[in-house]
Amino acid sequence: MNSHRTSTPMGNKFKGKVLVTKPVFEYSSNGEDKQSFTVGISTGEKLMKVICYKRDAFTKLVVNQDVILYNVISRTENGVEILVVTSKSKVGMTGGLVVPEDHQRCLEDMLSDRDAEVVPVTTALRSPPKHRTSIAGRIVKVG
Repeated sequence: MNSHRTSTPMGNKFKGKVLVTKPVFEYSSNGEDKQSFTVGISTGEKLMKVICYKRDAFTKLVVNQDVILYNVISRTENGVEILVVTSKSKVGMTGGLVVPEDHQRCLEDMLSDRDAEVVPVTTALRSPPKHRTSIAGRIVKVG
C-alpha cells in the first residue's frame, strides 16, 4: 500500500482541542536521549494527529485543552493530516472551541497501535520504509 505524502512549509497555524494523548515515546538519536509526544486534536471539523518533539510544549498538550499551534509542519499520509511540532514551533493555550462528541472515539481509533501484518522473511527484507511488519518463522541467517 503506497502512502500519499505531501508537506507544507512552516508558518501556518492550527487551533484545536486535544482529545486523545499517547504515552511519551523515548528514543535515542545520535547518542542523545530524546522524547516525542503524540496527541489527537479536533478543529471541530477535522481530526489531526500531532507529533510534538518540543519537550516544553508537552505540558500544554493535555486532554480537553484548547491549543493553538504556530509554525508547525503539516503533511498528509494515507489521508490523515499530521502536524509536527518542532523546536521552532509555538504552542499556546486558548479556549472556547466546541467539537462533536464522536471525534474522541475517532481519534482513539486513528492513534491506536494495530498489530502489524505477519509476512514471510523474504517479504520483510524488502518491505518499504515506514511499514510495520511482524516476522513469523525461524530465522537461520540474517545478512
